[in-house]
Amino acid sequence: MKPYYFIKRPILAIVIALIIICVGLVATFNIPVSQFPNISPPVVMVRAQFPGANAETAAKVVAAQIENQLNGTSNMLYMATTTSATGSISINLTFEIRTDLNIAINEILNRIYAAMSLLPPVVQQLGVTARKSSSDQLLSIAFYANPYIDPKFISNYLERTVQNDLLLLPTVGNIGVFGTGTYAIRAWLDPNLMQRYGITVTDIQNAIKDQNQEYVIGRSNAPPFTSDKQTESMLALNLTGSQMFSSPKQLAEVVLRNNGNQIIRVKDVARVELGANSYTSRALINFRDENGKFVSYPCSIMQVYLVPGSNQLLAKKQILDLLQEDAKRFPFGLHYRITNDNSRFVAASIHNVVETLIIAIILVTLIILLFLRNLRACLIVIATIPVSLFGTIACLDALGFSLNTISLFALILSIGIVVDDAIIIVENVMRLKEANPETKRSQIISETMHEVKSAVIAIVMVLSIVFIPVMKLGGLSGVMYQQFAVTIACSVIISGISALTFVPALTSRILKIAPLKTKTPSIFENLIGKLTRLYVRLAEMIIIKRKFILMIWLVLILATFGLFKLVSTDFVPLEDQGLIMASMNLPSSASMNETESAARQIMAKLTNNPNISSVLSIIGADFLDSGGQKPYAASFTISLKEWSEREGKHSSADSVIKEINKFNRQIPGLAIKAYNQPPIRGLSTTGGVEFYLENRVGGNAHDLQEVGDKLIARLKKHHEVGNAYQTLNTNTLQISLLPDIDMTKFYKVSLNDLYSTLQTMYSNNNVNFAYLMQGLIWVILEADYRYRANLEGLKNVYLKNANGQMVPVGSLLKIDYSNNAQVIQRFNSYIASRITVIPAKGHTMGDVMQVLQNEVSQLPKGYGYEWFGTSYQLKQSQSTSATAFIMAFVMIYLVLAALYEMWRLPLIILMGVPFALFGAILILFIFNMPNDLYFQISLITLLGLSAKNIILLVEFALQHYKEDGNSISSAIHALKIRFRPILMTSVTFIFGTLPLVFANGAGANAEHSLGIGIIGGVIGSVFLATLFTPAYFALFMKNRAKV
Repeated sequence: MKPYYFIKRPILAIVIALIIICVGLVATFNIPVSQFPNISPPVVMVRAQFPGANAETAAKVVAAQIENQLNGTSNMLYMATTTSATGSISINLTFEIRTDLNIAINEILNRIYAAMSLLPPVVQQLGVTARKSSSDQLLSIAFYANPYIDPKFISNYLERTVQNDLLLLPTVGNIGVFGTGTYAIRAWLDPNLMQRYGITVTDIQNAIKDQNQEYVIGRSNAPPFTSDKQTESMLALNLTGSQMFSSPKQLAEVVLRNNGNQIIRVKDVARVELGANSYTSRALINFRDENGKFVSYPCSIMQVYLVPGSNQLLAKKQILDLLQEDAKRFPFGLHYRITNDNSRFVAASIHNVVETLIIAIILVTLIILLFLRNLRACLIVIATIPVSLFGTIACLDALGFSLNTISLFALILSIGIVVDDAIIIVENVMRLKEANPETKRSQIISETMHEVKSAVIAIVMVLSIVFIPVMKLGGLSGVMYQQFAVTIACSVIISGISALTFVPALTSRILKIAPLKTKTPSIFENLIGKLTRLYVRLAEMIIIKRKFILMIWLVLILATFGLFKLVSTDFVPLEDQGLIMASMNLPSSASMNETESAARQIMAKLTNNPNISSVLSIIGADFLDSGGQKPYAASFTISLKEWSEREGKHSSADSVIKEINKFNRQIPGLAIKAYNQPPIRGLSTTGGVEFYLENRVGGNAHDLQEVGDKLIARLKKHHEVGNAYQTLNTNTLQISLLPDIDMTKFYKVSLNDLYSTLQTMYSNNNVNFAYLMQGLIWVILEADYRYRANLEGLKNVYLKNANGQMVPVGSLLKIDYSNNAQVIQRFNSYIASRITVIPAKGHTMGDVMQVLQNEVSQLPKGYGYEWFGTSYQLKQSQSTSATAFIMAFVMIYLVLAALYEMWRLPLIILMGVPFALFGAILILFIFNMPNDLYFQISLITLLGLSAKNIILLVEFALQHYKEDGNSISSAIHALKIRFRPILMTSVTFIFGTLPLVFANGAGANAEHSLGIGIIGGVIGSVFLATLFTPAYFALFMKNRAKV
């Protein structure tokens, strides 16, 4: 037999392997690192402001008009709107994954432009903005002062300096600064003084607009010139006019009236100061100082979001380096602290996965050594691992993928796969050499390559082709499938190349095999021999009864389907990410000061837990209600210590959540809900089931809340539901100031003037801009607090009628009291209530969604529901997973049919797949684990692995069958020869995967989900599919003539 090519060119084979390793090493330092691939659906935020409007008015007058235009935007999945009693309007448009947001924003802006003419003038003046939103929040940084610095100065300083510097980093996509508000020059009006001097709101507004302008003139002595040489020699000078205000003093000096005897200025009727644009929220930071004691400071918060696909760990280092440099120029007393570090979980997860990878390599090495009982043979096989690993990383980097938990999981699974080809070759060489000790090693290797080369190629093609269809699947789950598929496919292809080049070359150089007579079979070898003989006897018995095997096969398929129905479904397992969120609500009558006092009580209680490192609270914002602004609400971000630093049994995130939820019973009137972060950031607020209940006809918020309360009451009766709640609350007291039309006509007062005056008294009247700290800030009019604290202040408010006479506003109004919502939400243009359902312990999102689908059938006519966030993605992933599996199954059949030029033979191979699926779902059922996305991804790998084992068996059976034409003897012969290597490769794979099953720490739940199912599948493939395949071969190949 002609020597195999790479036996003659071993240096060439080794050089190819070294080049692959070197390229991979370079890629390792360049490839982006993240928790997940870029899987969060892209979002565009549309923002508007309607000062003075309540949530209902903002929804009807502004949000609905914009939504009508935005509806139908290309590639949009859904549109969620939040309006609050402060007049803020927030519309989040969520798009399909891979949507180009630059194109989407252009379309959105065109649609907004079409809606502008329908919006109130003040909304048009303040503007409607559309910006890309990043869900990948890396850090929250609290900036505080000790000694005291005005929080307003801190916020503005950050926006003008630190924010600008951070945005220059290539990894930073967006930054938000909040907590105190940006600067504004404020005129706090005194209605008594205004009435004394006969000054109205309109007078003040017009005077400011007239005197606070950037007036431009031109240049003196500008060309063209006359013939006068003296004129031509004169300098050309810029002529400037009055400039925009830059200090409160300039606003205070604005002249409102000058009748010759008396000059009335703004300062005569108002208190002028440099204040804040908004006073709707404030922030507090509590953390342990160097002595381990909790300290508390008012602060400003900076949230840093990354450019999609950025290296999170590198980005964090760049940000911290820049902050350290900027801190050298901070005002004295200004400090910062990282309060929310999502890279911490990323780093811990990847560290744990890398540890698992190392353990897997060690275990694989020991198992190979145990089977081969030859150190040099073991080294040959292990040498293929770095070639495949680094080669795969190089491929991922070249294809633009990141190194994340999905790709690392795939690499762990590939450890047991990439050594398979090398094991097959080395084991066959050793078997032939022991049987033919006089034959030259080069001839033995050449004969081995002749025997197994086609099987290796078939296995490589099957294991790589099986993933090609899933690479084009859409949606979030499609991206995760794609990342996993590309990683496995690359590792398998590179391992195949290594097996056909590097392994035979290395084997020819270093492998030494002791003669068979000098080797004493070990207890392990005897055990393998007995197991092989037992399997051969069982296979012979099954072949005799082969007419019944199709019935057994059908029963197995039915059992598998039954188990899939019994096992709960889930999306991605929740993890302890070291970060907990909580939202607190007091009765709606509570003031912001009362809310802050309650928040401080909560923070004081949290300081007793030694596992908490810091607590950040935002007063006036409810994260559970889409960040809606409520004076009676507060939200908390609670950062736990590092996983290794925590103490006691109740140190996990779930335990701390339970502790916080007990506060409801300890503080009267308090409603607090603590919750874990969702497993994939940016999809949802909590880790529970989230959906919108919609009033599609009436649009009444009170009716919607009542229907939602009834639905929640029914849901709580189910044992699958741990808790359920909605954020819609229409019980907040509301005062309506309605015009007395008879009186307004009698006094000749226009409603526009009336409500313009009222708006200025009770909310911001943004007149125009001033220039401060190298940027524009608002000039705002509003009544001083004592005149807007209650309705008594209306007695002192006047406006001018058409005749120029002063008319008391109070005489023109009717007062009505009612209840309404502080925050109103809309979903896909319907008024909606966002409902969150937390699964009970031992149950999953899939269980809850099934319960919910049964309950919504009882909704009144005109009401509907739509999934949101993680729930939406779970619903989508179910159809995606089924499509991926069917496509992979079809691809395996077609590739095998093409390889073997037979339509019948691939059926034999694929008939073994249900045994693997049965093993996978059975072990999930036994351990009471859910069928989640990680398990579904592992099934695609399992499909290829189970086909691989059967290919090894069928390939040898087919070679023997071509020689003697007897399908039964060929099948039994193949089982005798190939059971040992099949067992060896499968046990190697199982031990390589075991570290996933026993993982702990950050990201452990995902590792368990991936590892347990695939181990069960491999066991089913080895011990069931291998047993029945000889009978299938005999059944399908019995009528073939000898070739």
